[in-house]
Amino acid sequence: MASTAPQVQVLLGIKTELLRDTFTPLLSNIKAQLTTIEVDYTKVKDLFKDGRPQVVLAVDGHLTRPKYEGLHAQLAEYTKDGGAVI
Repeated sequence: MASTAPQVQVLLGIKTELLRDTFTPLLSNIKAQLTTIEVDYTKVKDLFKDGRPQVVLAVDGHLTRPKYEGLHAQLAEYTKDGGAVI
């Protein structure tokens, strides 16, 4: 029986040169070993419209800004349901 790789949703928003330089190697390694879905949280209203991953990886801190409070509620509910947010 073949096992499937865990699904990780990567939340990317503000794409700066520092983030690109810092996280490109990390994201490359994650993509090589796991199934990933990249989501630009600045452009979506429903983080989980394409399904619920096992893990959500928030790459930058801009997600914590008050203008994304609708997404905060979704992430809180996701963790209450057993999901993990890093």
